[in-house]
Amino acid sequence: MRDKPIGTSYKPDNVYSVDGLPSDFQRVLVLPLRDPDGRELAPELSDAVLASLRRTARFEVVSAGHRGSGVAELPAESLLSANRPIPREILAEAKRLGADGILQVAFTHYRPFKPLQIGFRGRLFALNTAGQSGEVLWEIDELFDGGHRPVAIGARKYSESYIEQAFPLQSSYSSLMSPARFAGYVSLTAFETIPPRSASQSGSEMDPL
Repeated sequence: MRDKPIGTSYKPDNVYSVDGLPSDFQRVLVLPLRDPDGRELAPELSDAVLASLRRTARFEVVSAGHRGSGVAELPAESLLSANRPIPREILAEAKRLGADGILQVAFTHYRPFKPLQIGFRGRLFALNTAGQSGEVLWEIDELFDGGHRPVAIGARKYSESYIEQAFPLQSSYSSLMSPARFAGYVSLTAFETIPPRSASQSGSEMDPL
C-alpha cells in the first residue's frame, strides 16, 4: 500500500491579481529567472519553473535570453519594478517577439536541503498598445517551507499527479527531497493563482506603473 497524501494543501495568500486577464492577452515574455543573489537560476530549476508555467496554459510563453537583445546581460537591479520605467532592452525584446506582457520571477530564498524552502516572487505586466509601459496584472511573494505540513501535503500531491517513477521507487515524497521537483511544485502552485483570460475585461482596479 502506498502512503497517500491526505489533508489540505497550502494555498498562497500574499497575492494580487485582476479578476481575469484581458481576452487578447496571449503571449508573455519571461525574463531570465533569478536566484536570491540576482544571478540566473540553475538550468534544472529554471526548466522546472518554465514547465510549470506552461502547464497552467494561461498564455503562450516565450523566454528572453536572445544574446543580441541585451536582456540577459541586464543587472538584476535594472529589471522590472512597479515604480520605474521598463528598460528599453526589455521593451525591444517584447516587441520583437510580439509579446502582450512581461513576466518577472525570482527566488528570494532558496534552501536546497531538507526541509526544502523556496521564496517565490513573481510579477506579470501587461504592455499597452504602444508596447512601452504596462499595468500589473498579477503578483505574488510567498515562502514555501517543505517543513510546513500544508506545503508538504501539496508537494506530495504534486508528485502523485505529475512525477512518474518506476515501481518500486514510487513515492509521493520525491518532491520534498529533490530541489528541482520542489521548484516545480512551488511554481505550479504560484502560477495557478494567475487568473485565466476572460471574455471581457472585468478585473479589479489596477495601479499604474
